[in-house]
Amino acid sequence: MYAEFSNVGLCLQAYLYRTEKDWNELKNSPGIRLVKGAYRESASVAFPSKKDVDANYLKLALQMIETAQNGKFRPGIATHDMKIVEAIKNTVNEKKWNPASIEFQMLYGINDDGQTLLTREGYKMRVLISYGSAWFPWYMRRLAERPANVWFVLKSMFR
Repeated sequence: MYAEFSNVGLCLQAYLYRTEKDWNELKNSPGIRLVKGAYRESASVAFPSKKDVDANYLKLALQMIETAQNGKFRPGIATHDMKIVEAIKNTVNEKKWNPASIEFQMLYGINDDGQTLLTREGYKMRVLISYGSAWFPWYMRRLAERPANVWFVLKSMFR
C-alpha cells in the first residue's frame, strides 16, 4: 500500500505485551502511530496496570523517535498524557534530537494550549476532529473504552 499511498501507516497499542516485538519487526515501516490502547484485554495479553502501560508507552515512543532521526520514519505519538509528553520533550532536548521529526496526535478540544505550545516548540501536531452523522456514537465509544478519557474531557471543559 505504501508504494501507492505514501501517507499510510500502522498503529501499535502500547498496552499489549507483544507490541515491543511487533515494533522491532516493523521498524522499517514508513510510519507508526503509537497509542496506549483502550479495549479490555485480559492480563494474559495486556498490561493490567496503567503505570506499566505508561512505562511501556514511553519506552516505545522514545525508540520510535530515535529511529525517526534518520528522516525515513514517521512516528505518530498519540497521547494526551502531558507527563509522557514532558518526558519525551526532556529526552529530545537532552539528546538534541530534531523536534520536527516527531508528530504528536491529539483530539480537538483536549488540551488546546498544550497543542499550541508543542507546535511553537517545533513539533508537528495532528489534531483529530470527529464529524459527520456518527460523531457522537464514535465519541461515546471512545469514552466507554477507557473511563479515564472522561476525566480528560471534564478537565478540558473546565480549563
